[in-house]
Amino acid sequence: MRVLLRDKNTGLYFCEPEEWTAEAGKAQAFKHSAEAMNLARSRRMENAEVILAFEEPAYAVALRLP
Repeated sequence: MRVLLRDKNTGLYFCEPEEWTAEAGKAQAFKHSAEAMNLARSRRMENAEVILAFEEPAYAVALRLP
């Protein structure tokens, strides 16, 4: 499983500051969902959601940020 950040509006995944990608495989992976949430909050990514991505894309889980 990979923990990713995705923009809900565009569907793009976070790579690094100011860079986003349409490919989940190229996105920055976080160690824990809390790490991804903290980055999203610190950068005020209001449209971000944490994605728990599995090998089978149909099983991906989207977590809304509180």
